[in-house]
Amino acid sequence: MTEKPLLKVRPEEQVDPHLLQEAFEQFMLTSKAMEKAYGELQAKVEMLNLELEEKNRELSAQLVATERARGQLADVLASLGVAVAVFDEQGRLARLNQSGEELFGIDESQAAGMTMVELFAVRFRDLSGLEVLRNHATLLAETEIGDPDDPTGRVLRVSTHPMRGVGAGEGRILLADDVTETVQRRQAAERNQRLAAMGEMAVQIVHQIRNPMGSIELFASLLKRDLQDLPDKAELAGKVQQGIKSLNLIIGNLLSFAKGADPVIQPVDFQRLMADAVADLDQQFARHGVEVIVDLQPGAEVVYVDPELWRQAMLNLMINAVQAMKSGGVLRIAACRAAAGEAPWWRVAVSDTGPGISVAVRERIFNPFFTTKERGTGLGLALVHNIVKAHNGAIEVDSVEGQGATFTITIPG
Repeated sequence: MTEKPLLKVRPEEQVDPHLLQEAFEQFMLTSKAMEKAYGELQAKVEMLNLELEEKNRELSAQLVATERARGQLADVLASLGVAVAVFDEQGRLARLNQSGEELFGIDESQAAGMTMVELFAVRFRDLSGLEVLRNHATLLAETEIGDPDDPTGRVLRVSTHPMRGVGAGEGRILLADDVTETVQRRQAAERNQRLAAMGEMAVQIVHQIRNPMGSIELFASLLKRDLQDLPDKAELAGKVQQGIKSLNLIIGNLLSFAKGADPVIQPVDFQRLMADAVADLDQQFARHGVEVIVDLQPGAEVVYVDPELWRQAMLNLMINAVQAMKSGGVLRIAACRAAAGEAPWWRVAVSDTGPGISVAVRERIFNPFFTTKERGTGLGLALVHNIVKAHNGAIEVDSVEGQGATFTITIPG
């Protein structure tokens, strides 16, 4: 095997060792610089990764907090007792909370896109005052709409507020609440204050009127006795007596209502009490052609009441029935006693065959000074209600228009 000859470098082609050394050193410096730069780059990348992880953790925490806040807001809206409805800039419903669904009687999904007036019309189409909601752009201060004097109506407290925040635009928030009972309690308190003032005045007036009325009744009775030989004139004197009795009943009602009922309970013969009450009204029964039937079941003959107050209550119920039967009819008073569990109770029902009572009137029939009669005082049934309550009892009215009415009183004993 023959060996290849070694390459020979010509003298002019030989490399300067110093240049080679410098090139090598330069290479090493560049390598170290690149290595350092790479290390610094890695450190920066690691730092950026750490910062990115921290930002991701913060973002995740913010997302969790936002979701929690959104859930809490949804819970708050669902828990509010007031209806909250959110409308967009076009005045269309975008959100309705649970109280709003209950108040307006419609689900949020079904109400979506409705205007404010359309939302109210679902349940409150005939509510007075709805016109204030027609202008979506107008902010509405807290306002009550509805008629508190309508027993079948409702009263709502409403207000509108602008949407605030980024992207809220011209949206509106509606707050609505059913305040019917609150308004009725407020009116009752005001009415009680007026009644208290009137009561004080009534007591003074009644005492001033009763004395001359007593004298008139005495003179009428003496005149009737002296006119026994003149029946026609004696009858006129009797009518004066009857008128005085009616006036005494009205004055007694006014005084009793003003002073309040404070019963002295004792056993009372109900048959005798009713006989006396019927005798007081016999001329009214005869004049109106009313037949009176008193039906006492065994065990109901004795009732534990205040005799004067109870007589007054029975008189008012009978007068009310007679006035309802202008063309005659039947007045029935039925009493019974029974036991509910271990508690005995006594019940009396006063029924007439008159024209009946409408639903609207039944709702207010026991209110003081409420009357449907041209010359009524509106105190008779209110006084009956107070007397029954003072005996820890209850009174109810049941009626069908055209089929008469029945007042039923239930008391312990």
